[in-house]
Amino acid sequence: MATYFITLRTQNLSQHQHVTQYVRAIKRATYPNSVAVHLHTTNSLNQRDPHIHLTIETGDLDAVKARISFFYPPGG
Repeated sequence: MATYFITLRTQNLSQHQHVTQYVRAIKRATYPNSVAVHLHTTNSLNQRDPHIHLTIETGDLDAVKARISFFYPPGG
């Protein structure tokens, strides 16, 4: 088992309003693992930059990434 720290950001500025919806999907996708998901609305320069910090303990990172992408809303 290893612990990973992952930052997730949207590719399009038009998708920023949907970032909050991703938190629940990520929690569902990573259910069997030890995980912490935090939503941040600004970056270190205090600029609007909604993103998610994900800290997860897993032995199979590829399986976690596949499950996360499965639970993303369409167009996410």
